[in-house]
Amino acid sequence: MIKETIMKMELLIKDAKKMDPKRKIDLEALIKELKIELDDLSKNKQEDADSIAGFATVAVHEALRESKDEALIELSTSGLQSSVRKIAASHPKLTAIVRNISRSLSNLGI
Repeated sequence: MIKETIMKMELLIKDAKKMDPKRKIDLEALIKELKIELDDLSKNKQEDADSIAGFATVAVHEALRESKDEALIELSTSGLQSSVRKIAASHPKLTAIVRNISRSLSNLGI
């Protein structure tokens, strides 16, 4: 499931027409890092990895929509942040990546 979810996020970013090219490159790099960390997490905590991937996909979708809804962006990035709370101590790099993705999505010029 994680592989397909990451591919969906990558496609959403690739197809984003109004996104600044530098921000697009940065977000793509963060998603690549997320994939590596989620692959590692899924070895022992598959449900947590699936949850993080799912919230990340929703957050990317909401932030890149043509007609943005600030409340939905906030809700989805908040859900993404919440999805890593219980594994934050054991996976600090993953937590930092999620924080950076959330920040990047929030700064897309809403």
